[in-house]
Amino acid sequence: MMFLERCYVMKAFRVSFYMFCMVLFAVCPAMAAEELIGEWLLDSADSGGVFPDTSGYGYDAVVNGASYDSGYGGFYFDGVADDADGADYLDIANAVYPYDFTKDFRITLDVATAATGWRPFFSRRAGSGWQSGDWFMALNNGVITGNGYGVGTYGPGTTIVNDFFWHSIDMWYVSDTDTIYCNVDGKEINEFETSPFKNGTPDNSGHIWIGNHSNYQFFEGWIKNVRVYRVVNVAYNPSPEINSFGNAAGTQTLSWNSPDAAVTWYDVYISTDEELVDNRDASAKVASYASQNSIDYTLLGDTTYYWAVDCFYDPDPEDGVTEQVLWEGLSGDTWNFTTVGNYAVNLTPVTGSEGLSIFTQFGWNVDIEADTYNFYIANSQAELDTAVPVSFTAGGTEISFDPGTLELHRTYYWKLGVVRDGSEYFSSVRWFRTGGVETLEDFNAYATAADVREVWTCPVYQTNELDVGPEFSRYALVVPFGTSDVTYSRTYETAIDFTGVPAIAFEFLYKSAVQGDNPESFNFKLQDESGGVIAEKTVDSVDDFITPEGGSVEGEWHWVYISLADAPNADQVKKMTISVPGQSVAGDLRIDTITLRTPYCSGAIAGDVYGDCVIDIRDFAIMAENWLECNRIPAESCFTYFFQADVE
Repeated sequence: MMFLERCYVMKAFRVSFYMFCMVLFAVCPAMAAEELIGEWLLDSADSGGVFPDTSGYGYDAVVNGASYDSGYGGFYFDGVADDADGADYLDIANAVYPYDFTKDFRITLDVATAATGWRPFFSRRAGSGWQSGDWFMALNNGVITGNGYGVGTYGPGTTIVNDFFWHSIDMWYVSDTDTIYCNVDGKEINEFETSPFKNGTPDNSGHIWIGNHSNYQFFEGWIKNVRVYRVVNVAYNPSPEINSFGNAAGTQTLSWNSPDAAVTWYDVYISTDEELVDNRDASAKVASYASQNSIDYTLLGDTTYYWAVDCFYDPDPEDGVTEQVLWEGLSGDTWNFTTVGNYAVNLTPVTGSEGLSIFTQFGWNVDIEADTYNFYIANSQAELDTAVPVSFTAGGTEISFDPGTLELHRTYYWKLGVVRDGSEYFSSVRWFRTGGVETLEDFNAYATAADVREVWTCPVYQTNELDVGPEFSRYALVVPFGTSDVTYSRTYETAIDFTGVPAIAFEFLYKSAVQGDNPESFNFKLQDESGGVIAEKTVDSVDDFITPEGGSVEGEWHWVYISLADAPNADQVKKMTISVPGQSVAGDLRIDTITLRTPYCSGAIAGDVYGDCVIDIRDFAIMAENWLECNRIPAESCFTYFFQADVE
């Protein structure tokens, strides 16, 4: 406890990073503008083995073994490579973090440790082992030092920092003199005149490691507030921020910082095509601007923009000749940002979907709430152009919409208009196709009879069951019958709309003509909330059901179709009922698979070109469109030879 109390007291009195920067710049060589290009605060637990980079560049670190210590307020590294979690370190891969450390840079971090020996806290390494271009900064028995491949040890410093207290380390590199400078707690500077950064392979191809080096030297203690800055010689600190989302559309101000006061001219490039900006294509150039660090530009919504600023100066402003020379000979970085969407995104159903439910719900996302939405839907693109939309309002950014019951086996075209500030922003036209069958009840989906009883109710003296018999090879609703009337029903929580549905159908098993194998008759009906009948059918003979083609009546499952054409209150279906009147001999009725379906075609009709079991104008239209077309070989026989039809 004394140890922790000592550490907390120290934290209260340690010199802040920003205060010691004032001392730093007063005593070190003049430094150009800086840009934060990596920040790992290590002030909380990682998320799924990753700790975020909060610099705005998104160079997230992969966490290996190290973990957050809430008592110390930083990440703890155990300094051991062969324990249960292996070496403790954070890894930022070169593919993620490609900065060239042969150029000017600066690193700051806070450390707390009591360990002796070599304890690397920050390293850059090209691969496994120790090779050309590798270097690291470390504590050696508590003092700041470092090492580079082919250079050996540089330093050491003199300030002891392995006393369990938090210490702020500030280390920067000046490439012109190939010199490293180091500051500890803002009060001492160590100058390392030999650095590893220009030795061997230029060090811009390796990983950053925090708390480790080359798999055989490891930091022991706590680290937090790791930051990497680059000394910039190009425009920097863009607004909007790099990789930012949710930026407002419309006319907005884009701004940047200049690398030097001598810069007097800027060329600005903006495009939705990154390659055009990278190549400084003339089509991406907005304009050239004198002595200003911002421009106003009109942005579209839902768009990712790429942009860059090149800086120019006049090397001799007193000679009376205006020159524009690229600052340091360097083109600016390419930045990007994404605007807030005026358009809906993530629209569902996905365009091109087949076999969709007629009860499909539509959905989409918006970046900000719309004033209203206009939903357009039709059965063809031509009809969609003149369709009257359904207009509605909805709060939030995740929107769902119920268009009502769709028709079976139909192709639909639809689009969405987002209305905001008097303007309507249309989605692309999308299409999907509904299936020809909508399953309302599949008893194979129930696991037990108890599950059936939660959905299908009956009087207490009756017992409904779910059963499968070896001769029937499927689960089904078993409705026992006897001398008393039997009624089974399923009631929906909310009424269902069957408008436009041609038929409802179900399967039942006709066992045999033996009395008791089947009821003499049974009834199926749809009802509204008040009990009114919407549609019904009483099955009392083999003429009331459809026998499978080529099958016998006995021992087969058969379909019963009930018409919903002109059914009253078809949009208010609340209940399905199966009833069997009292029978002289007891038995059971087996019901399965209740569906909404397109009409059943009992057989082919000559001339049904359209294929809908009806001869009408649509068949004639197809024939007329192809009238006198001929695809015979040889073609000369088309109108000189006539087949005799195989009819009597």
